Amino acid sequence: MSRYIVESPDGPERGIRVTCEEHGESEEFPAGHAKAAFYCEFCGYEVEVALRDAHDWKDTGEMC
Repeated sequence: MSRYIVESPDGPERGIRVTCEEHGESEEFPAGHAKAAFYCEFCGYEVEVALRDAHDWKDTGEMC
């Protein structure tokens, strides 16, 4: 099975990049998405990543 790398790209934007290490396929997802699905056509696998920006995080106690 291939390995996938999830990382923050360089720059001021807070999105993420998902890369299939074996095939060099990658895709960048901008900030503001709740989930991102990356598909490597060579592997045939889809990787779904949940995105949560720590700057937008709120304690659930604050919601009451």
